[in-house]
Amino acid sequence: YVQTSQYTVRAQNMSDALIQGAEVAARLTFGKRFLAVGNYTFTRAIDTGPNPSTHGKVIPGRPEHEFNVNAKWTEAWRPWISSELFAEWQFLSGNYLDAQNLTSVRSRSLVSVGAAATFCKGIRLAMVTRNLLNERVSDLVGYPLPGRSYWGTMTVTW
Repeated sequence: YVQTSQYTVRAQNMSDALIQGAEVAARLTFGKRFLAVGNYTFTRAIDTGPNPSTHGKVIPGRPEHEFNVNAKWTEAWRPWISSELFAEWQFLSGNYLDAQNLTSVRSRSLVSVGAAATFCKGIRLAMVTRNLLNERVSDLVGYPLPGRSYWGTMTVTW
């Protein structure tokens, strides 16, 4: 997707590109209570097509670095009730919005935290605070994302 005006993007095929990357993931557990999962992705995407205005430029909308870390602590109180605390950190490096690499968005780092309780193995109540640090960030096409927000969910299964 390539930005064509301030808040408009369109799908555009690249004539030729060189895309290189690597991904690493890890999982860490302590007993049955603690679980942490993380991954890092490196992607280098360069336009190698014949257009002189974009040749050698970074393909827009492709951050070079992306980190994700999730951690969860679970506690069983009784056979019919359990609780968990969880946190998530996501980092995306800055990237360009246009094919000529003139307009960019800065890197963004978002933290979310929450808690949940499950009753009778069928009713789950959860509260999550997203963007805990109230960062003012934009998505990959420059659209502003919300600041700190609070989410509550109730899930019933049977």
